[in-house]
Amino acid sequence: MDASVASLQLDMTNLINLLEHYLKGERYVLQKNDVTGEEKWQWVPTQLHLLNEEGVQFILIELQMYLNPNTFLTVLTDDDIQKIMERFHHRLVGLLLDRQIQFEMETAYIRPVVNTVTNVVWMALKRSSGDGRTLNAFTKTYKAIETHEVNKKRKWFW
Repeated sequence: MDASVASLQLDMTNLINLLEHYLKGERYVLQKNDVTGEEKWQWVPTQLHLLNEEGVQFILIELQMYLNPNTFLTVLTDDDIQKIMERFHHRLVGLLLDRQIQFEMETAYIRPVVNTVTNVVWMALKRSSGDGRTLNAFTKTYKAIETHEVNKKRKWFW
């Protein structure tokens, strides 16, 4: 695994962007331009309005505390994950209920939004659980790249 693959695995930008569009009630569709006939994928608003822009940004800011490289480079036990998820879930539900009117959120959408967001965080934390496989993989990758760079600089006299 090279450095670019490692950085892609640590980068959560795509996941955060997908979640942002989901929270805005948008879907990714192939649209055809009537004039040119070209087809292009675009995010299109749907009738499903989960949150206003303020609510979406609030959730994304909360998520960035959990979806970052430090999360994946930490070794957590299942008990640690359970405690973190309980606190995160209660915090998210409480804040959404407190700001429901401010975020223009219908009560029926609170559960699907909370479940989706907490599942994303749980999967991210689960990657760093157990025996530290993710951390070990990145450590080995870093050492291999570092060794390769050092060997390129050495001049061998045989």
